[in-house]
Amino acid sequence: STAEFACGRPTLTFRVYVMRADWQLADGHQNQNVTPHSEPFDITLTHACPTTTTVPLTCAQGGTCIVGDTGPGGGIIFYVASAAFTSTGSDCGTNCRYLEVAPDASEVARSWSTGANQSVAVTGADATAIGSGYQNTVDINSQAGNVAATSAAVYAFDYSNNGETDWHLPSREELKELCKYARQQATGDTSVACAGTGSLLPGYAAEEYWSSSEGSNELATIRDMNTGQLVARNKMNVHRARPIRAVASPRSTN
Repeated sequence: STAEFACGRPTLTFRVYVMRADWQLADGHQNQNVTPHSEPFDITLTHACPTTTTVPLTCAQGGTCIVGDTGPGGGIIFYVASAAFTSTGSDCGTNCRYLEVAPDASEVARSWSTGANQSVAVTGADATAIGSGYQNTVDINSQAGNVAATSAAVYAFDYSNNGETDWHLPSREELKELCKYARQQATGDTSVACAGTGSLLPGYAAEEYWSSSEGSNELATIRDMNTGQLVARNKMNVHRARPIRAVASPRSTN
């Protein structure tokens, strides 16, 4: 039957005898003791299942990621969330699971904003949570007069790598996770926090880095990679900046 001969079912074997053509008696009765004209032989039929090999997607291809993996944007995954978070406006939308930091060569030194905007508040750019950095950056980029040459946020917003364009300046808490990553990878100790002094991963300076979280008209938040300290600095100050992006699992586009 079809069910018996489906993929993965046992094979079917038939035993075949070749009989004489005159095995029936003249009076029409069958001879139950007919001698085969040949030795019996078997025919075996099989229906093997097709063999397929499934290769899991790498993190860079949109598969599962762990800290230290190369991400889809060509950077490094530095944060893995325990549950999906939202990064409004970014590619992963409400299905974000990882944060990826751009390669070392992306790091620059900039003011937070440009010229007269260094004393003007940016509506909506005061969020601090993980997932809020992209919207902060969009708001700063939308403030007329800010340009990539002198604004860390606009530079991060304009940054592109490996075909990915949704990079941003990290929020206060996103920058904290980047600080922890730089310390933990340098020491090999995943219990190390951002706060306190200690070694940093090569490519990170023991200096102050901008976040996208605004503090007031004239101030925005930095994270001191040397001490882990969170400080409000004047927007005109020049500090380091590193683009990051949120990544989905599995990868999706909203």
